[in-house]
Order: sequence, then structure tokens, then C-alpha cells
Amino acid sequence: MNYSALITIAGLSKRMGDFKPLFKVGDKYIIQMVVDSLISANCEKIVTVLGYRAPDIKNVLRCYGDKLICIVNEDYENCDMFQSIKEGLCKLPPCDAFFFLPGDMPAISKSTFESLKREYEGRKKVANSKIVSEKIVVFPLFESKRKHPPLIDYSLKDEILNYCSQNGLRGFFLNFPLEIYEVNVDDIGVCIDLDYKKDFQNNYKLLEKLAKKH
Repeated sequence: MNYSALITIAGLSKRMGDFKPLFKVGDKYIIQMVVDSLISANCEKIVTVLGYRAPDIKNVLRCYGDKLICIVNEDYENCDMFQSIKEGLCKLPPCDAFFFLPGDMPAISKSTFESLKREYEGRKKVANSKIVSEKIVVFPLFESKRKHPPLIDYSLKDEILNYCSQNGLRGFFLNFPLEIYEVNVDDIGVCIDLDYKKDFQNNYKLLEKLAKKH
């Protein structure tokens, strides 16, 4: 199957107090680690939605060539993440399904992506053989809690773009009758999102190990 990915990294990093996509771990930037994790998952195309300091991030990501599609949310100061998701979806090429990953989650393991794909493909086969919805979404589950990244069937693209109610993508999943599944993962990386400086400092050693892998 053909998989792609959508990364949102348009915000100001206000809670961090500094611009976290360009924090360095060894010789890699955080945003590079996010992209590398998705490349390890064999994503065909990766759409990255930028905003604040977009030229700086574009310069860092230039090395990925045609693998990446970088777009800019010009209204990043006035809108929420869901608007960036919508702008990214408008540029996402056709695929079977796509991962959605915020750009401050650089520690997702390859095994988690593979587990999500296996679950998705298994559910898709069942959907094809029975009269049930093929609009499949699979979440990683860590200690009984849903985490990022969800793997989302591409057929949901237009419905997400047309959704205008509260709570963004989370609200969409709550309000639409989708086939949502979960798969247990043993990956602390699904819990690491770098909102505050202490998150970066506390997880630096783990991030350093991951940066050396890719």
C-alpha cells in the first residue's frame, strides 16, 4: 500500500520559549528527526505545514528533495493546528492512508509505524470482504491511552476539510461514524511531545540515541 504523512509545525513555540523545530540533538534538528522517522516508515510523500520562521525550516529541509512538500500557513499567528492540517491536506497527493504527526514529536519508533500499518491493512481486508465502512483510522495505544500518530484513510480527506465544528481533528473523530481502531504499542516515543523546555531536557539522552540511528 501507498502511505504518506502530514506534519504540522507552523506555531510560535510559545510554551517552549524558543523555536523548538530548530533545537539540535547532536548534529540533527528536531524537525529533521520527525521527517527521518516518517521516512523510516516508507512514506512516499511528506507534507510539512510551516508558518513561523518558514524560510529557516525550508533551508534545513532542502536536503530531502522531492520527498517533502513544504507549504506555508500564512495565517499561522491567528489560527489553530486544525487549520494547518486542512492546508496540508489540500496538498497531500493521493495515497491509501496517511500519518498525522505534530512536528514536536521526534521519537516515534519505526515499530510503531509498522504496527499501525499492519492493523490498517488487516482492517482494510476485512472491510473489503464485508459491507462495512472502509474509512479506517488506527491510533497507537500506550498504557490504555490514545496517542499520535493516527493512521488515517485517505478517503476521509474531504470530510476532514469540510469539518467546521469544535475541537479540530479530535472533534472530527468524535462526531463522525468512522471505523476507529487501536493497536497497543510499546513505544515511549508516542508520549514525548516537546511542549516545554523541561520536556526537551528530560528526554535529551533518548533523543540523542534516536538521532544517531537515522
